[in-house]
Amino acid sequence: MILKQIKTILLFSLFFYGAFTNAQTKEFVGSYTYSKMEFAEQMHILDSNRFSWKQVYGARDIDLRGKWIIKGDTLIATLDPIPDNKNPGELEAVLTPSGNLSFTKFNDKSTVEPYIFKRSEYNLSQDVAEKLAQPINHSKLIASKKSPLERQNEKAKKRF
Repeated sequence: MILKQIKTILLFSLFFYGAFTNAQTKEFVGSYTYSKMEFAEQMHILDSNRFSWKQVYGARDIDLRGKWIIKGDTLIATLDPIPDNKNPGELEAVLTPSGNLSFTKFNDKSTVEPYIFKRSEYNLSQDVAEKLAQPINHSKLIASKKSPLERQNEKAKKRF
């Protein structure tokens, strides 16, 4: 009898924990923006537990993607591997009461001043979200870092 009651309590606990965790996860999903003079960022937190983070600084654009999870009330984003091992590590963020995304840590270092991405009012279309959920193919970047002789040798190998 007691064993049956324990099983029932465990099942209800797991059900409510799952429902609460899913509700928390859905709170983070959406698009966010951050900008200041000559610098803009856009982050899309996707349903697929992937994210896309675009940075524009002057004439330089950076497109980063990765996976995210929720631990407690914190979003933890891990970037996909990038060439030259320049991965900045994990990013941590929490939701503000107004629904914005406040970054608290970059690569295990706390932010000095508030770094808040404002929640955007628009939603991504399904096809754009699916495209952003794909990891970035860095083969062009890797190829551009090869010496002219290496590129010439590769072209010669392809011809024969």
